[in-house]
Amino acid sequence: MCVLFLSFVITKTTGSSLNDLISMYIQTPLLGLSQGIFSVILISFLIQLFWFFWITWTQCIREWIFRGYINQLYLQMLII
Repeated sequence: MCVLFLSFVITKTTGSSLNDLISMYIQTPLLGLSQGIFSVILISFLIQLFWFFWITWTQCIREWIFRGYINQLYLQMLII
């Protein structure tokens, strides 16, 4: 509903659709950036970097959640 309203407002104010604006201002410059060897190397590096931090971060969060949850259960068992 909100996207429909936003699309309507953008179409009435600019005369272009939301898809055309996204293509013109976001997609076209990014396509121009991705043509060089430097950008390919940079993107490969960023993918590896984000992948590493995603795996590490999710393991840390999982450890904190389970450790805290298991400690609470253990304490509740001791109290009972």
